[in-house]
Amino acid sequence: IVSEMDDENTQNCVEDEAYAIVKFVKEFNSKGEVLVELVPSSWTFLAEDNEWKCKWPGEAVKNIEKEIKELQGPGDNWPFFDVEIVTRA
Repeated sequence: IVSEMDDENTQNCVEDEAYAIVKFVKEFNSKGEVLVELVPSSWTFLAEDNEWKCKWPGEAVKNIEKEIKELQGPGDNWPFFDVEIVTRA
């Protein structure tokens, strides 16, 4: 798991891997299930509190799959959420 790596390895992982699989820590779907998503690594960042965050557009983006597939960068006004990095690819 990325959170167990030292800072140098974590930074290299972020730069070298195009995608991250993230588990949203405090967000659930309508059935109460944990949300897990494949996102561009550029949407994830290590915040000042040393916790991983992920920018997510919500309903602001109509075709999220296209944004993800094309490795589009996150929007400046997208909110961010607490996540756990499951893996990177």
